Amino acid sequence: MRFKAMINRPIVTTFVLIYICVGANLVVGLHRWLLIHQMNIQHGVFDVLIPLTLLATCFPALYWSFPRYYEVREDGLFMRRGSNMNLIPYESIYELSPISPSLDSFWPNRILIMLMNGKTLSIAVTEQERFLTEIFKVCPQLEHKGASFGV
Repeated sequence: MRFKAMINRPIVTTFVLIYICVGANLVVGLHRWLLIHQMNIQHGVFDVLIPLTLLATCFPALYWSFPRYYEVREDGLFMRRGSNMNLIPYESIYELSPISPSLDSFWPNRILIMLMNGKTLSIAVTEQERFLTEIFKVCPQLEHKGASFGV
């Protein structure tokens, strides 16, 4: 079963706009610096430089446009975050803990996944209750312990 990742769109949009503004300022600043120092550069350089700079500053927008989801499969928890894809076997999940939202959190209602090898992952799922229900169906080793679920 597939679950969408939670994305805080206003914050991501703000970051993308900041990157675009910074990129535009870099291009304009470089152009002004070259004019001040009276360097004779043909327009062909700017025809290449401007799109490359804007593309580099729009990289976060391209990154966030990749799919982000979590999938409960028979062989493990499949996580797709942008271009990163991971499959976590259910046997390696030691504990699940809901993370309470805080003021500095971009993604409220996150879930902390603790693995047997000591690694921790933080995920934000749009349907947290349904996600936890599906995980408990395939992870019988997890049991309810207060606010968290563990072995």
